[in-house]
This record gives sequence, C-alpha cells and structure tokens, in this order.
Amino acid sequence: MIVVSVIFIGLVLVGVPIFVALGLTSLVGLSLTHGIPLAAIAAKTASASDNYVLLAIPLFMLAGSLMSHGGVAHRLFRLARVLVGHTSGRPRGFHCADAQRDTQRAPAAC
Repeated sequence: MIVVSVIFIGLVLVGVPIFVALGLTSLVGLSLTHGIPLAAIAAKTASASDNYVLLAIPLFMLAGSLMSHGGVAHRLFRLARVLVGHTSGRPRGFHCADAQRDTQRAPAAC
C-alpha cells in the first residue's frame, strides 16, 4: 500500500494528470497485491468497455455540445416557444409537463 501511495504522489508531483496517475497506480496496485497479470487486466477492461449502453452517455454529451455550439438548441427552444408559448393561464413549461403526465397516466386508464 505504501508503494502505491508513493508512486501516486510521485506521479502527481512530476506533473502527470490525476486520471493518468490514478490509472497507473491502480494497475500497479492490482498487479502487486493480487498478482493479476497486466494482460488479464487489459482484456477485462476491453470487454467491459464493449457495452453499447455505456457508449450512449458520451454520444449524448457530444450531441448536446454540437447542438449548443451550432445553434440548433437555441432554434429548438425558439420553436417550442412558438408552438406552446402563446397559450395563457400557466407559466411557460407547464403545458409540456401536463402532456408528459397525461401520457404516463393514459396506460393506467385502459
């Protein structure tokens, strides 16, 4: 445990980014304490990252960033304001919440 801590502190003091220092020290710690070969760690990491559900998270973030920087998000909000902003009686946004609530309750009524 002391060896892993010294390696981590040494990497951080040298100027290695935190995520790289954490990754390297975890690999060293696993190989020292459990005797797991590095090839097995690499194979397990590669098989765990082959999950399409987890791939959706960074792709949604990329899509949101592209929409924000490209101006598409602003135009979509302007379209929504044009479509439902003219209705009166409630603050903006509640009409969409009412539609969402009604679609969730509709299957229960059948």
